[in-house]
Amino acid sequence: MMQTFMEIKNESYTKTQMSVYALCVLLVSLMFVSTAVRERYFELNFLVEMIFVFVSLRFYMISFVKKNYTFWGISFVFGLYLLKKILQFTFVDYSIIVLYLSFLSGIFLLVNCYMMSSPLFYPRIQWWEYDFRYRGDLKIEVDLGSDQIVAGRLSDIRRGVASIEIFEFVDLNSPVKIKPVYGQINFFLSGSIQTIRPSIPGRPIRYGIKFQFSEKEDRKNYARLKNIWLMNNKVKIRRKFTEIKEKNG
Repeated sequence: MMQTFMEIKNESYTKTQMSVYALCVLLVSLMFVSTAVRERYFELNFLVEMIFVFVSLRFYMISFVKKNYTFWGISFVFGLYLLKKILQFTFVDYSIIVLYLSFLSGIFLLVNCYMMSSPLFYPRIQWWEYDFRYRGDLKIEVDLGSDQIVAGRLSDIRRGVASIEIFEFVDLNSPVKIKPVYGQINFFLSGSIQTIRPSIPGRPIRYGIKFQFSEKEDRKNYARLKNIWLMNNKVKIRRKFTEIKEKNG
């Protein structure tokens, strides 16, 4: 059974990796520069801060590589750390250099969060909805080639990419075609497998797909698929509250 997150090491991956490395360098630089400004190298607070920064960065890198959801928790902690630095060196120990590093680190932190929020890495899943009847997933058919068409679900679709779930294992970079199972809709949208998230026993495998827009019709079909997914999500939410109201009424 697959145990680790898998992704294609392309140009986009390299850019994301460099952005994460840049944030790590900026945070370490910020820690030493802010300490140098206050001239407190030999105090206990500096030792505690140094341990906090290096340990947090280690787990940050691990969560980035494995695409664990702890990535968001650590990002939030870094956000609080940067906010503390900005407030401290604005109103208490003013330093334009520390403020510059803090704001620059904040920019890279936000950029990393934006890139990682893609359906390829962290799709927006309604994890709080325990009843699968009301989840925003859209039923789809996935053409894997060689006349093999399997049933699946579309979990998220944004920025020209999507997250789907099927039980069959498919290799990275494999071409696939997606067809929504919704009313009388009849079109396929082509794409390729970019990421694979490890599966839990008894649950489908989650794939990140990048769509191909070789023709104008492809972009129209993508917009249609996205609208269908959004509509399906709204319909399920309305149905859920309608049924709850009928039970309580």
